[in-house]
Amino acid sequence: MTRNWRKLCSLLLAAAMVGTILSGCGSEKEQGANTAEPSQTAGAQQEKDTAGDSGAGTSAASLSFWGWIPYNNVIEPMTAAFQEENADIDVDVQIMDWGAYWDKLTLDLANGEGPDVFAMNLDNYEKYKDYMEPLDGLAAQVIGDDWKTLFNEKMLENTYVDGDLKIFPVDFGGQWYVFYNKTLLGELGQSVPNGYQAFADYAKAVENDTIPMIFGGKEALNVAYLYLWLVNNQNPGIVSKAAAGEASFEDEAFLKGFEDLQKMIDDGVIPKNSFGIDPTTDADSLFKERKSPMILTGAWQAGAYLAGTQLADSKIAKDEIGVFAMPTPINDNPYVVGSIDHGWAINKNSKDKEAAMKLVAEWAAGDAAQIWLEELYGIPCAAGVTLDTTNLPSQEAKDTIGVISATLSDQLAGPRSTGNAAVDNKTGEVVQAFVQGMMDAKDATAQMQQAYESSK
Repeated sequence: MTRNWRKLCSLLLAAAMVGTILSGCGSEKEQGANTAEPSQTAGAQQEKDTAGDSGAGTSAASLSFWGWIPYNNVIEPMTAAFQEENADIDVDVQIMDWGAYWDKLTLDLANGEGPDVFAMNLDNYEKYKDYMEPLDGLAAQVIGDDWKTLFNEKMLENTYVDGDLKIFPVDFGGQWYVFYNKTLLGELGQSVPNGYQAFADYAKAVENDTIPMIFGGKEALNVAYLYLWLVNNQNPGIVSKAAAGEASFEDEAFLKGFEDLQKMIDDGVIPKNSFGIDPTTDADSLFKERKSPMILTGAWQAGAYLAGTQLADSKIAKDEIGVFAMPTPINDNPYVVGSIDHGWAINKNSKDKEAAMKLVAEWAAGDAAQIWLEELYGIPCAAGVTLDTTNLPSQEAKDTIGVISATLSDQLAGPRSTGNAAVDNKTGEVVQAFVQGMMDAKDATAQMQQAYESSK
């Protein structure tokens, strides 16, 4: 899969974005927002495990939705917003943990089953594209010929892959960002570090008192994305080029990426115990428990941490939280990586595709999308969704949230993933082996290249 990432940089500079995430101020995965138990909306009549099952009663249609997002606490208002215009369509929702979601989705879709509508991102597009319904014609049929006006033109354009649109995009997100607790830093006698060396000095100064920074390195894919980001900082865009066969995964930038990762570990910037921390549960909990003043994660945590949408019962609810782009050993003004982070897809085997399109349109670009993005604080893809950052709870959040949109527009090196599941998985495997001292960089990059060649 290839995309014009420089074009995507320019799209994020457009006035549409300035009017959304910047108003008033200038799947790693969502952590801690969901539970493992399914969430069902009030409109659901029964749990559905196969696409297109008919509901009981007088409903014209009964849809099933699966995802790792949206968060459970916004499902009811999102569904209510949909049913204001579609009272005859029931929606059964199951929100699962990240890993459980992809496992169940993979198995059920392969068996010709699964939900009518499901959450998707561009990182996983290649693996699931054959199970997803093309949306252009269906959207024109159900919404009207002007359906594209629901979206920011460039955001929508960059959701097409090889001429096909199979995801209605919701938001654009990226990595890697450090969300920091300014209040806790002050208690430790520290200030927010400016640049990599200052960060390394900070890490050494506090390592006996606290975890300098939390990183969820237990999951192989999360480690792969961190390493590929370091590679992209060595040579912006080279990961996408290697994935397209225009460069090699054994090129110098990939070797240098391992050097940078080792330096970050040696300097204590990424503590060695990070590789036992689960990114989905442990990392978020540790940050909220004030076990560290910093957490390294993705822009999708802006709502949880800067807007405080997931902090009500936590120990950091009243602390000043801010954000900055993580510097690298070679770059104090780092490149970031990102793509369409959340969207909705329709199962090609759904028996209620017209009803499914109505749900997808509302959740991507209607009042329900507004509800969801006010919780998430991602950069909206819908033309009519706006976010007012003047309501953020702290001055630090207001002063720093613009860093996310600024770096995604000016310093975007490409997607966080290769777009090739086999290569991503192999990358995670060899990087973890490298960290454990079981493999050197040359062997690791050779295995990555071999995984790419075998996947062609």
